[in-house]
Formats: sequence, structure tokens, C-alpha cells
Amino acid sequence: MNDRELADKIVALGVGVVAGWDDRDSVAGRVILYRIDGELGQHPGPFVRDRRVAVALMEKMIAGELTIWRQAYDDDSPIWIVETHLTNADGRDESLPRAISEACVGALT
Repeated sequence: MNDRELADKIVALGVGVVAGWDDRDSVAGRVILYRIDGELGQHPGPFVRDRRVAVALMEKMIAGELTIWRQAYDDDSPIWIVETHLTNADGRDESLPRAISEACVGALT
């Protein structure tokens, strides 16, 4: 799933809020912004890679369910793989917070 889809699912789970729109991005056009802990709005990419978002999602998980994370290589690039053993949800990304967020969203939805 792309960053925007993941950000929308995170907000639907009650972590962060939609902060408004950024009309200044000449490439992407109108971009939705997200906010956590009162910080100014972030584009979807930085939002889903924010450690505060990952921690808030982990707190929503059943204690002990999010158990495995390891660094692996995908096409010679290091990536993080995060798995939940009770729901078989996983997340894979070069960013550990994003991989955690994707695994948690998969388990919680």
C-alpha cells in the first residue's frame, strides 16, 4: 500500500488527524496533510515514517503480538520486516517506523 493509503488507515484507527491541504506542491498538486501531537502538518510520507505514529499503533496492539522485526535485504537494499505472529500481518520498508505502522494497521483492520 502506498503512503497515502497507509496514512488514511492510521488516522481511521485514531492515530493522528487530517490537518488540511497543501496546495503548494507543483508536482503532486493538492496534497493532504496529517498531524500528530499538535505538530504542523506533514505529507503522508513523513507521517507514516514518524516514530510517534509507530509507537501509538504499537500501544493499540495486544501486548506481545508484535514480536518480530529484523533487517533484511531486498535488491541489495536494507529493509525492515516486521511481522505479527497472531494475525500474520507484516510490513516491509526501508524505514522501521513505517514497517511497524504497516504491520500494526494490517493486524488492527
